[in-house]
Amino acid sequence: IWSGSVPSVEDLPIAIAPALVGLAASTTYMIALRDGILSLISPTVATSGGLGAVLAVILLGERLTPIQIGGLTAAVVGVVLATSRGRGGSVDGMRWAVVSALLFGLYTVTLAIASDRLGPIWAVVAYRITGLVVLGAVLAARGLSPWLDRVGLRRVAIAATLETVGFVAF
Repeated sequence: IWSGSVPSVEDLPIAIAPALVGLAASTTYMIALRDGILSLISPTVATSGGLGAVLAVILLGERLTPIQIGGLTAAVVGVVLATSRGRGGSVDGMRWAVVSALLFGLYTVTLAIASDRLGPIWAVVAYRITGLVVLGAVLAARGLSPWLDRVGLRRVAIAATLETVGFVAF
C-alpha cells in the first residue's frame, strides 16, 4: 500500500475491472470443478496463460516470436490431448472450464494494465477490496451472515494471507 501514491477516483474503473474479471473467472472455475472431473478441468483452465498471451497481442499490441507462437501452440495441443476424454470420460463442466480459461486470460491482461497504471500492490489491494464488496453483496442478497466462528475465521485469515502473498509474488 505504501509503494506509491494512492490511486485517484479516475482510476477506479481500471482498478475494479481486473477484480471483476478475476472473480468471474474464479467463479466459473469453481462451477467447472463442481460439475466436472478435476483431471480434465484443471488443465483446461491452465490454458489461460496461452489465452492471455493471445489477448495481449490482440488488445495490447504485443508481439510474439515464431518460437513463442510454436510453444503456445504446442501447449494448447498438449492440453487438448491431455483432456481428451476417451472411453468413459466425462465432459461435464468443460464448458465452464473453457469460459474460466478465457476469463483468466482476460484477467491477466486487465491486471497488467492496472499494474502499469496503479502499481502492482494497488492492483492487488483493489482486487481484495472489490472481492470483499462483491462477497458482502452476495451474502446480503442471500440473507446470509458473513460472521464465522473462531476456527473458521482463523482458517479464512490464514488462507487469505497465504493467497495474497502468493498473488503479490505472481
